[in-house]
Amino acid sequence: MKKKTLKLTSSKVFVLGGIYSNTEALKTFLKIIKKPKFKNIPIINTGDIFAYFSEPNKSIDLVRQNKFISIMGNCEESIAFDANDCGCGFKKNSACDLLTDQWFPYSKKNISAKNKGWLKKLPYEIILKYKSKKYLVCHGSPRKINEFVLPSTSKNVISRLLNNFDGVIAGHSGIPFTRYLKKGFWHNSGAIGLPPNDGSKKAWYSIIDFNKNIIEHKSFTYDHLTTFKKMMKIKLNIHYAKTLKSGYWPSTDIFKKYDLKILKSAIPNEGLILK
Repeated sequence: MKKKTLKLTSSKVFVLGGIYSNTEALKTFLKIIKKPKFKNIPIINTGDIFAYFSEPNKSIDLVRQNKFISIMGNCEESIAFDANDCGCGFKKNSACDLLTDQWFPYSKKNISAKNKGWLKKLPYEIILKYKSKKYLVCHGSPRKINEFVLPSTSKNVISRLLNNFDGVIAGHSGIPFTRYLKKGFWHNSGAIGLPPNDGSKKAWYSIIDFNKNIIEHKSFTYDHLTTFKKMMKIKLNIHYAKTLKSGYWPSTDIFKKYDLKILKSAIPNEGLILK
């Protein structure tokens, strides 16, 4: 497994993941971070640049052009190494598993050889060093690329996953939450490309200030109807296209009762903060 260590010169980083081929959401994020106050803040990408929506290759191009610090998610791994499915970890024959048969072949066909070569070189994990502390960036979890770590995941499990790190920055699950423990934190910025199954139409990212030990969840709205229209035009993944309007996923099989309970209403602006 390819790993990378990065010594931070900035005390702050942006974190995003789950772009899912949604360029309208990504372009809005890029406009937000172009403000002068955000100059020279690195952008950490926790993976799944492409998936459900219509512009996988363009999404990779934008990530590369804007020099995101990226890791290998399960989608990147599957396309880079020519797998037969996305390796998302969905339950067999669930709605999301069956819908993979639509978007995965489309992504594979529409990503250039040059970008597939770039995906192949991505590290699976990045260790961020800031002063005396170490933070791990991974996709699902340190033990499994497609593990769904959710608000319902127990403190004991997260404590073991933290290992000797001061914090873990992960992706994959698409829910914006931060779990604080005595030994460190587990953080998921949520997804840029898909709302977090809470009935909203928001995209999520975060800003971490390692010097002040502050994590800020951030959200924004964008022209989701343009993404919807692009999907309908090519008749790709109508169920995921409808998610952009409804704010709800085609399937909730990955969730426990606790997750479903807290997602009955829109996630607050500060994200889900758990202790």
